[in-house]
Amino acid sequence: MKKSYLLIFLTTICFHLLAFEIEGNPKTWEKEDFIGFDKVGDCKSQIGDISSVFIRIENDKLFLRITFDDMYSHKSKVDYFTDEDIQVKLTITTGNTKLFDNVFDIDKTSKNESLFSFLRNPEYNLFEIKIDWFTEHSRENLFFNIKIIHNQNLVDAFFADGSEDYR
Repeated sequence: MKKSYLLIFLTTICFHLLAFEIEGNPKTWEKEDFIGFDKVGDCKSQIGDISSVFIRIENDKLFLRITFDDMYSHKSKVDYFTDEDIQVKLTITTGNTKLFDNVFDIDKTSKNESLFSFLRNPEYNLFEIKIDWFTEHSRENLFFNIKIIHNQNLVDAFFADGSEDYR
C-alpha cells in the first residue's frame, strides 16, 4: 500500500515538473502555439510594435506570448519599454461572451498576482503571461484581441482566433 502512495506522489510531482511555465525563452514555445503574425512597422509609436503571437492552454492555465519588434536594441543594449507608460490590453471572447479583459503595465520585467503572472524578456523582445484559466473552452473557440497602449494612445493591435485555420 505504501508503494502505491509513493508511486502516486512521484507521478504527481513529475507531472508538475513537466508542466509548461513562462521562462522568457522563445524555444519553449512550439509551432502549434503560434496563432499569427502582425505586420511589422504598423505601430503608431516608436515602441510597441507586435510581430507575432502564441497561445497555449495547459493544466487550467492560459499562456500567451507576444513578440515585439522594438522592445530592445541589441546594438545599444537599451530596453525601450523600461519606465515607459506602455500597456497590453488583452480581451478574450467566445461568441458574444467576454471571458477575460485586463490591462497589464509592461514597463517592468515581471509581475506575480494571484490570478496571473507575466515575464518580459527584453533580450528576446518578448512578453509572456500566465493566466489562471477556469473555463472549458478550447483554444479554437476563442478570439484574442490584443491592444498595445503607449502614453494613453492605441499604437498597435492584433486580432485572431485560436484555430490553426486562422494562421
